[in-house]
Amino acid sequence: MHIIDDSEADQFLSKHAIESYDQNIAVHQAYDGSEAMDLIDKALKKPDIIFLDINMPGMTGFEFLDAFKEKTIKHFQIL
Repeated sequence: MHIIDDSEADQFLSKHAIESYDQNIAVHQAYDGSEAMDLIDKALKKPDIIFLDINMPGMTGFEFLDAFKEKTIKHFQIL
């Protein structure tokens, strides 16, 4: 699972909620779209779930989605 958000408070709350639900879920965090793309590029397994902030400085959430679609061959659903 990946959390991509430029807000440290939102990152903390999201991670805490996920870990409270299940300690075995690996949570990876990035503070902007570019950092997230680097994390995903280096990962052995692509994320099953991404919590994505749309309004971020630098690479926005929409720009991240476009880049992610180009790089991944796995079908994914945007909710």
